[in-house]
Formats: sequence, structure tokens, C-alpha cells
Amino acid sequence: MRKVVSLIVLLSLVCAGLILIERHGVESENRQVALFMDGTELLFRSRLTGLDLQAYLHELKAAGLYGVASHVVALRDMVPLGDIDIKAAGAEARAYAGELGLRWPTPTQTVLHVKRAELVEPLIALVKRLSGDRLETTVFGNVIYTEVPYERLRRSSLGFPADLRAAADEAGLTFMPVFSPFSGSTAAEFAHFLNTGEFGGVMFTGNRIAEDLAGSDLLQEVIARRGLTFYWLQRADTLRSYVPLDGVEDVLTDDTAIVRAYRISRAETNNPAVTPENMTARWVNSITDYNVRAIYMRPFFREPDIAFNSHYVRYLIAAVERLGLTLGSAAGFRRFFPHPLVQAGVGLGIGLLCYVLALKAKIPVVLAGLGFLGVALAQFGLFTPWALWVRLGLGLVGAVAASFAALALLREWKCPWQGYFLINLATTALALLVAAYLSDWEFIKEFHYFRGVKIQYSLPVVLFAAMLWLPRLRQLPHEVLGEVRRFGLWKSVTAVLFLGVVFYIYLLRAGHAHAIGQFELNLRFWLDEVLIARPRFKEMLVHPVLLTVLYYRHRLPRLIVEGGLVVSVIAQVSIVNSFMHLRTPLAISLLRVFHGLWLGTLFGLLAVGAVALLFKIYGAWPFTGTRRFGKR
Repeated sequence: MRKVVSLIVLLSLVCAGLILIERHGVESENRQVALFMDGTELLFRSRLTGLDLQAYLHELKAAGLYGVASHVVALRDMVPLGDIDIKAAGAEARAYAGELGLRWPTPTQTVLHVKRAELVEPLIALVKRLSGDRLETTVFGNVIYTEVPYERLRRSSLGFPADLRAAADEAGLTFMPVFSPFSGSTAAEFAHFLNTGEFGGVMFTGNRIAEDLAGSDLLQEVIARRGLTFYWLQRADTLRSYVPLDGVEDVLTDDTAIVRAYRISRAETNNPAVTPENMTARWVNSITDYNVRAIYMRPFFREPDIAFNSHYVRYLIAAVERLGLTLGSAAGFRRFFPHPLVQAGVGLGIGLLCYVLALKAKIPVVLAGLGFLGVALAQFGLFTPWALWVRLGLGLVGAVAASFAALALLREWKCPWQGYFLINLATTALALLVAAYLSDWEFIKEFHYFRGVKIQYSLPVVLFAAMLWLPRLRQLPHEVLGEVRRFGLWKSVTAVLFLGVVFYIYLLRAGHAHAIGQFELNLRFWLDEVLIARPRFKEMLVHPVLLTVLYYRHRLPRLIVEGGLVVSVIAQVSIVNSFMHLRTPLAISLLRVFHGLWLGTLFGLLAVGAVALLFKIYGAWPFTGTRRFGKR
């Protein structure tokens, strides 16, 4: 039996090592970042403030900007520029028509007033195309009455700004078209546009490639034929949504290069407290934590605009270069898909881990063996179309098991210091085992992602507590009552309520998205800047609990020690969860765990010293109900 177990352990370690080495190689190859600035906003700002767009782009190019990214200009965005006016059907349209000296439109007609002569014919053609055969359109020179719904008309577009494209070409900047699902947009139109010039790639945003996906095959053919890079843009407010673009499977081929891009909202950029320096911290975090290789910057609207944003570009470039990366065109990560046989070897290792834990929990050997057999048979699913779900399911089981296995197996280690470090080292190794099972190109690009985060956060705590307390369930109430008597009723109730609130907040913050206060956000960015990989607060704050209960386990009541161990599961869960962020490079996750360990150890030493001081002053109080000095 021992030989079989040793063979499975060796096999799983070799297979996991092969996968992780290849993954690290893939993550280490792409060392170039592309910097784009929102060209549409540069154009609008130049028009509104009288800046020379050509000079503006030349300065940004000299600062190191790679290109400008631009979406199609919606009609609603042309209103503040003074190019057009749009008045909704009804009283507003009638009043505006009266001001122009024209007859009233019908109650269903919206008024479109074109103020630039060169836009009249294109807009008439656009409105007629949107109207089709069923909606009435009336033209009075440069004024158009249309039954196209007001909102749909405002969201429609004439396409990409030609003057911006010309200025970018003259400045030597790459022009990046950004396709959004504006009303009336079709994949066929996007395909036609990509044949009109030279582009650095194609960028998609939103949750859909186009409103009308008809023509996706044409779009796929153009992207493949021209070898265009596919930039998947995620905004700051959707970066954690984990929803691939609707229709993307119709556009991508097996050879399409995909680059992850990131953009921060205009509202945040307009915040007076936001500066190029703290904004750069956001970009650096997106590069290190999300494998972002294309930065979609928004210009600051602060005078003097040209000098301010040129400094912004230079500062960001310096920060990127400090990471050891270079600037230029971005390339997609090389695709890698481990062979199912190699993945099966890792799966057997996860099954063996669960088998050992089952035996530790005194589950009958037959049942534990049947569970391992089930995991082994499930590996045949890796050769079927359901391979993804097999990996996700066993990956979740493995993540749950890895989150408390080290505590379950090593908590009684004689030397508290050795036990402390062995527990964290073992948890990290088991987390890497599970990460290897889920690692491939699609998880790195996050077209797939680890599921069941809240289960992985909560179930290990419950299972470990059950492993400790179920064997003596009958005696447990007496032990609890004894501690309540020694500690005091109100103190006990307060402690239980406090722990309940902490656990609730812990579960509330579990998952891919949760609210973060501004102070914590600033602290995260500062830690990212100082340490490159920010340690997780759960590890820094909970590691001291583990170190303290291990160090004083012979002086503290059994129930208190076990309660501390249950709380310590939180830090182990955090370690495992760090590696379940499969988009994050392995090196960054390892560095994050290392920082959490040494900082947690530092705080743990302070906690051990504080408890020693309490013992020195109060003796065994409050656990025995007596104090060394004074009266109770």
C-alpha cells in the first residue's frame, strides 16, 4: 500500500511540476506592454478648448505613447461639440422647430439639426438607413424629422472620426479601433471597416461584440487574414465580472492572438484626488495581477493638457520599465493546453489528498477508498467534451481540501515554530497542486475561471471544526459551559457576537467582487508599489493567531486552542485562493504568499510577546478565574 501511495505522490508531483513549469514559461515570455490613449476624448477636448490636436499627438508620441484607441462617435457625443442638436419627439421637438421657423413635427418625430455642412448628407443617409421602409423621414435642408426613437438615434454613429485617424497617422501613432455594441452596429460593418486601412489590432468592449452579430464569419475572416491582434478590453467596473464577450466564439480562431486590455472610468479620472502617480499604481496592479498587456489610458482634463498628459505617459512608462517590461506593440500569450494524461496524474494527487483527510477524519477505509476510486474514474472525463466541468468540480474539491489539510495533519507537530512554517509550506504546495490541475491558456486569459469561491471560503472552516469537535460532541457542551463560567457570561456572549460579525464580513468579502473602502484601496496600492505583490490582509492578520495558539497550546485551555486553529483556517483558505486567481502569474502569487507569511510572522511575534506579558501580569487569568495581583 505504501508503495502505491508513494507512486501516486511521485506521479502527481511530476505532472504538476510539468504543467506549472510550462505555465510559468508562457507567463514569462510576454514582456511587452502597449500604451494607448483614448483618441476620441483627445479629439473632443481639443475641439472644446481650442488645442492643436496635431501638436498634442506629436507630444504624446515623443513621450512614448504607442497609439490612440477610438470608438465610433455616437451622435449624442456630437451635441456638446456643437455639430448637431437632437430634440426628443413631443413638446421639445415642436418648440425647437418653432425656433427654426419650420412646421411642427408629428408627435412621433424627433428633430435632428445638423450644424456642420459636411455632415448633412452622411446624417441623412444614416437616418434613412435606420428608418427603413416603415418609419417616416422628412428633410428640410439641414434639419431632419425622423420617427427613429430618440435614444436609438442618439446612440447611432457615423463611424470612426476621420480627422482623428489622419492626425494619428501623421504623428506616427498606431490607430486602434474599439468596437462597442452601439445601436444598429453589426459585425459585418466592423469587418468592412477593418479593410479600410492599417490597424494595430482590433479592440472589443462591453459584453457583446455588436448589437447584430450577423456577419461574425466575415469579421473572423478579416481578423485571421490580416493577422490582427484581438484586444479584449475590460473596464475598471467590469474587470471582475468574468463574462467573456457575447459572440466572441464566432470571431476567434485557434490562432487568434488575444491581449488583455484595461481601462479606468472617466468619472475616476476626473476625480480631483486622482493624480498620474496614483493612477499609475492602478495600471501596475492590472499588469501584475491580471496579466494585462494593453493599457487604455484616458487623458486628464487638466490644464496645461499637453504638458500634464505627456508627464502622465512618461511616469507610467518609467513604472512599467521598473517591472522589467518593455513598451511597444503587445502580443498575446502563447497558447498551452496540458495533455489530459498529465492532468489526470494531478487529479490522482488531489484524490489521494482527499483519501488521507477522510482517514484522518476516521471515515471508514472502504468509503474513503470508494471516494478515491470515484476521483480516479472521473479522470476519464478529461478525454470527453465535459473535461472542463470535471476539472472545475475536482478543482473545487481540491481547493477545499487543501485549505485545511495541513492544519489537520500537522497541527500537533512538537516544535511550534516548525509546525507553523510546515503548515504554511504544505498549504502552498497543495494550492500549487490544485492550480496545476486548472492551468491552461483559457484560464490564464480568464475565458474560464475558478468557480465556487464562497464554498472554498466557508466549507474548510466548517469541515475542520467538525473534524475537531464531532468526535467528542457529547462532552463539548460541558467544556463550553466550563469556559463560559471561567471567562464570564457577558464576555463570552460578546466574544461570540464579535466572531460572528467577523465571519460574516469574511464571507461577504469572499468572491470575485466586493466593495472596498478608499482607505483600504489606497493601502493596497501602496503595498503593491512597495512590495510589487501585495500580501493579503487575511494572511497578515490571521497568521499571528496560528503562531500564538501553537506556541501556547500547553498553557491555554483545549477549547481555546482548537478555536484558534479553526480561525487559522482563514489564512490557509486565503493562500489557496491566491492560486485560484489563475489570471495572476505564478511568480506573483508565490511572492504574495511569501510577503503574507513574513509579515504575519512579524505580527505573530508581537502577539506572542503580548500574550506572554498578560501571563506574566495576570497569571492564568481569564482562563482560570484568578489573578496574580489584586482582587477579582
